[in-house]
Formats: sequence, structure tokens, C-alpha cells
Amino acid sequence: MWNTSRIDPAAYIALYPQCNTTYLNDTDVTDHPIRIFHGISDDYVSIAPCRAYFDRLKQAGRDVQMAEYPHTWHAFDYPSLTSDPTVVHNGQTTNCVLIEEPGGMIVNTATNKPFTYADDCVGRNPHVAYSPKATHATEEAIGVLLKKVFELD
Repeated sequence: MWNTSRIDPAAYIALYPQCNTTYLNDTDVTDHPIRIFHGISDDYVSIAPCRAYFDRLKQAGRDVQMAEYPHTWHAFDYPSLTSDPTVVHNGQTTNCVLIEEPGGMIVNTATNKPFTYADDCVGRNPHVAYSPKATHATEEAIGVLLKKVFELD
């Protein structure tokens, strides 16, 4: 839908992605490597739905790996943040379980109605924090991946 060039990137790298929406055919993805990097403590974008999506991708035979970093919050790769979790006042987060229906409508499975940010499962005031350790580990893993993908060794 978004890739009108039809160029398939050599690898897909996602840092703290939101995985709470199950899209139609969401395991029908590239054969190229997919790497996910996520903080376990992240309350802005929960890791739990990514674990479920990761399992679906693995079962579909996709080349997917997910790094889970303990004591790591959202935006862990932003060195301008402090290492102590900081509240993002009025920041919105969703703990909703969403599903795409035919025609593209995104539905909240708790209400069986179209999702809105007024739904009860939408939260406020999540946290962010820089993690030098998670950032370094992510940079190292991405370096290894890119060397392999582009055959640089």
C-alpha cells in the first residue's frame, strides 16, 4: 500500500514498534530479515503484542528476531533523555487489542466498534528513558545484520 516503488528493502529494523493491531494477512511479509528491538518496561508501546506478532511471524516461517531489553523504556535510543524514566505528560498510549476488518476498518476487540482514542483502553502519561546499554546492544546487532545482508565480511 505505501511502497509504490515495489522495492523490497534488504532488511526491516523496528525499534519499539506498536504491534497491538492484527492486520489482515499480517504474516504475509517479506522473506528478508525482520529485527525488532524493544524495552520490556516500555509502557508507551507495550512489548506484549509484539511477542504475539513475533510468534505468528515465526510460525509463518519468517526470518524474524526480537531483542527484549530489561529495565528499558520507550525511546531508549534518545541520548538527550535522562536514564531515569520520565513521564510524557498527556502522552497517549493504547493498551487496546485491535483488529483490521475487511475494508480496512480498525476495530477495538473489547467493544467490537471502530477504535477511537476515546476508548477506555487508551492510557495517558507513559514514560521514556535513555538506555546506553540497550542502545549499544541495538547498534551492535544492527551492524551484524547489515554486514550479513550486504555481505560485507
